[in-house]
Amino acid sequence: MFEDFLGQAGHENLCKAKLVLFGEPSPLTFALQLRRDMNSGLHDANQRILSSDSLTVVEENVHPKHLLPHDIECLKAKGAFIYPEAEILGEMINVFLDRFYPLYSVVNPTDLRKAQEERKLPWILLHSVCFIAMTFCESAMIYQAGFSCRAQARRLYYDRAKALFDFNYENNKIILVKVAILLSFKGPQMDCYWNPCSWIEIGVTMAVALGMHRKSIAMNGKSNDRGLLRRLWWTLAVRDAHCSALLGRPFRINMAQCDIEMLKENDFPDEHTCRSPTTPLSCNCRQSFEYQIQATKLSLFLRDIMHFRFGPTSVSSTIGIIHEQLMGWKAQLPTAMQFLRGQSSVSTWAVQLDILLNYHIMLLHMDQPRQSRPNPSSLSTAVPGGYDSTAIAESSALAVSSSAIKLITRDSICNTPHEVFPGFFMAGIILYQQAQQAQNTHLARMIRASFDNCQMLLTQAQNTWDPGIWAMKVFEFLLLAADAVDAAEAQIPSAIVAALLDSGAPVKVLYRPGSDISSLPDSVAKTVVDLDNPDATVAALQDVDIVISLVGHEGVTRQLALVNAIPKTNVRLFVPSDLAARYDEQGLRIPVNHAKDGIERAARAAGIPVTVVLTGNFAEFALATPAMGVDRRNNRIIFTGESEHKALNLCTKPYVAAAYASLFASTSIDQLKDRTIGLCEIRATGSEIAHMLTEQHGSRTCRKHESMESIGELIETSLATGSNFALAFYCRKIWGSGQQTQMMGDDFWDVKVYQKASLHDLIVGDRLQEYRLLPPAVLESFESHFEQGV
Repeated sequence: MFEDFLGQAGHENLCKAKLVLFGEPSPLTFALQLRRDMNSGLHDANQRILSSDSLTVVEENVHPKHLLPHDIECLKAKGAFIYPEAEILGEMINVFLDRFYPLYSVVNPTDLRKAQEERKLPWILLHSVCFIAMTFCESAMIYQAGFSCRAQARRLYYDRAKALFDFNYENNKIILVKVAILLSFKGPQMDCYWNPCSWIEIGVTMAVALGMHRKSIAMNGKSNDRGLLRRLWWTLAVRDAHCSALLGRPFRINMAQCDIEMLKENDFPDEHTCRSPTTPLSCNCRQSFEYQIQATKLSLFLRDIMHFRFGPTSVSSTIGIIHEQLMGWKAQLPTAMQFLRGQSSVSTWAVQLDILLNYHIMLLHMDQPRQSRPNPSSLSTAVPGGYDSTAIAESSALAVSSSAIKLITRDSICNTPHEVFPGFFMAGIILYQQAQQAQNTHLARMIRASFDNCQMLLTQAQNTWDPGIWAMKVFEFLLLAADAVDAAEAQIPSAIVAALLDSGAPVKVLYRPGSDISSLPDSVAKTVVDLDNPDATVAALQDVDIVISLVGHEGVTRQLALVNAIPKTNVRLFVPSDLAARYDEQGLRIPVNHAKDGIERAARAAGIPVTVVLTGNFAEFALATPAMGVDRRNNRIIFTGESEHKALNLCTKPYVAAAYASLFASTSIDQLKDRTIGLCEIRATGSEIAHMLTEQHGSRTCRKHESMESIGELIETSLATGSNFALAFYCRKIWGSGQQTQMMGDDFWDVKVYQKASLHDLIVGDRLQEYRLLPPAVLESFESHFEQGV
């Protein structure tokens, strides 16, 4: 009523922004209540739910009057008024309603469809919907919409919506609440103050302005509109709880000042569900609504947990009380939403709710490294009341880890609610800590396998869930030291070292402190060397003619210490660890390849004679693991691009070992220096490999095809996120393009008096040795490509 008064003639300049927020105690509300005809509800929640100042823009090319001409020109330059092609927009609306709406029902589907068909979607909402569609869609749609990768598509629509917001283009608060929720799925970027919590705060400000947090909303509209307001509020509340908990920020909503009713099924529109009075929760639509209701209830416990565990103020709750409340929530779940372990028919919604529950349990019980205030319970020991918090947290972490495969194999990762992903991050933290503390090596490996499950899911999720990028970086940082030691130790008893020792040539093995050299004969000269000590490195190389480096991927950069030391010694030849191929620009963007190239360049710049040995792909890697698209165990193959007809250069580990002995134990240095030498034991096309698999199994090999565009996106996504899968995907690409054999060069070394293995020997004759043990999660990730029907 007061807003209408301010909107009358003569008050235009006073209230251009039309922001009238009353309803909470304040001097202004007390003054307005002196009007006898004013009711108790002073919020305006009926602010043109379906209308917008910009609804006529799309068809009439006009803009809101409050914008200046140069603002409009700036927005045009930013692409804010570019309308997507009708067909593409239709597909994006389908993705929004089919994938996002069942998780976050922040629109009325019929109204959205109608606005789309009439080209009356407000510009800011249009771009926000497109941003969400590009976040939750499958990869094929990214290319269909004309983008090279998901990140590019998301950035474009986010930037357009953000520009419209920055210029205050849209004034309708209902629309702005929706937009704030949608844009909260961007980020966070560590160097940007705009993050999910920033958008939630904007949304909460608008929602409170409309009185959404109050039970007595002044609403004269349809019941669908009342349901929409409740859904918007509780979606904000859920996002506020989870984003704040993940990012360590204060909650934007003070629930103590809210009395809005909890979500109910009748708050969701009838036209988007298949109701059946005799079979509750009988369709996916109704299950999705029930999921939202239950996830909303659970989010209230998340607030209690964060206040209890980490809040600066004291609360009366205890671990036991909150834990029992969580168990009470679980007990009241409808049957269709209950997750029973070992039951194969459980719904994906139930799996996701179970992950959310275990995430809450982990947050409640996990052991804190530091305490900001006295805690009434010690979580590292048994809690009064019979709770062993350490065991409970570890049990929940294992439960979440075991759910990773269910999510990946049942549905696309793009269909997963973003609130589920932090559960895997938290589980990974607890499992890492548990593995580090394990006294038994076998137990530590089992725990590490569960930890790898969490990494595998987050690796896939980081393409759509932005926090997954830095979550994986955290794990990479934690694992760097431990993995480096393990990988380096594995290089000592390699076939190459054994062949060099068997050649009879004088060999000295340099190893770093802590390495296990027990497999080396006592007669072999061995010297421990700390590469971080330049003087010690120089001293260790004084009586060496040829330095052969056999470090793994993690040790490539450590070779720089050798490059710096060699010029101060009598070393005549340096053989850096390469054993791959001459990669192109994209291949050199992969960190390990870039590091290898940098070491070689540094050595040549230092005037050191260098010999590089190229092997293409190890047969044990290409044929004994599914990384290259060959599943020897299950008789399956994926053809990438033209790999069915393109040859792959392969060498077995014994052949490479024999080649090293032939090259460096019995060939003069002058014949070897400054050469790039290729090794070739086998060249085979994808079709030939499939034929061998068919002969091995006695049945036709299952064949699937993967486009170059698809593998290209996997490579770029892996590079953007720092995933270690980039190299495997790149190897598949250059096989499919025919580049791999070309990258071997023309200078090949043939090992005399050596019987090369044939493809038939390796596959049908079962002479193929195993590759080094890959983590279960890595194997599962590669094998999932066969299941996805690429």
